Amino acid sequence: MEIHRLHRRFGHLLAEKLYRVLERSRHNNVNRKAVNYLTKYCSYYQKYGRSPGQFKFTLYKDLNFNHLVYIDIMYINSSLVLHIIDKVTRY
Repeated sequence: MEIHRLHRRFGHLLAEKLYRVLERSRHNNVNRKAVNYLTKYCSYYQKYGRSPGQFKFTLYKDLNFNHLVYIDIMYINSSLVLHIIDKVTRY
């Protein structure tokens, strides 16, 4: 509970930064797994955290359509789904 309170009061620090702050303040008995678990399941990170990113590449055959596409692979109902979007038309 105390680690959770520190995590919020320091502005939702990343796990490594929070661990370094605790080490510098001479708290040597901090469980690193607990800090990682806290930041992994933090509701703030789940809402406002950075997305994993998109993979994009250029197709050289057709220059008017599908020149640059974004590709995401995601899970929907535990099934893999390939999601492809054209950068210009967003279709």
